[in-house]
Amino acid sequence: MAIPNLTLIDSGIYDLGKKPDTMGDRVQMLQDHARILAREQVEEFHRTLKRAEALGRDIVKSGDVVPPGLRDIAARVGSDLGSRAKMMEPIMQRFCGPDSVKD
Repeated sequence: MAIPNLTLIDSGIYDLGKKPDTMGDRVQMLQDHARILAREQVEEFHRTLKRAEALGRDIVKSGDVVPPGLRDIAARVGSDLGSRAKMMEPIMQRFCGPDSVKD
């Protein structure tokens, strides 16, 4: 199966038939694609930290059903992950844009 030539022509829109004009254009296209992938990865990591924080709170709310040692670990780890997610937010807003951090 032949892979189509993808050329970034404007803000994430690809022209499927046109090859990059120069090696520099090709490098720029690959860098743009890498930035898009990096943003997606960072946003997913942030969402995962927030989900883990919420899961820790849920475990703590379970009360006596969950052994005390596990509740304590869930509370500490959940709180720590939530704090780390909050620390990421200003950096993400600069790197990914102001709409990247959603609750």
